[in-house]
Amino acid sequence: TGDMGDDIGVTSVNGVVLRFETEPTTATITGQIKTGQGAIAVAAGSGSLANSKFDIRQTGRWHRFAFLFTGNTEVSGEKVNFIPAGER
Repeated sequence: TGDMGDDIGVTSVNGVVLRFETEPTTATITGQIKTGQGAIAVAAGSGSLANSKFDIRQTGRWHRFAFLFTGNTEVSGEKVNFIPAGER
């Protein structure tokens, strides 16, 4: 994904749900966080697909995710569960 977040608030992510038109055999997620738009992304949470969702935990200002799928897959949407974790 691209970067998700904002310039002022810090958020925790405690899950990502993808809407599958075709669900993969297996899937993993790897997250990265950044302190600002121009900052270098660093590794954060990771997880595996279970019950059509990824249980991933990470806290930062900006979040991005990479997915690795096994098998045919078609994704039509995503929902990231953001929880406010403070402001700067």
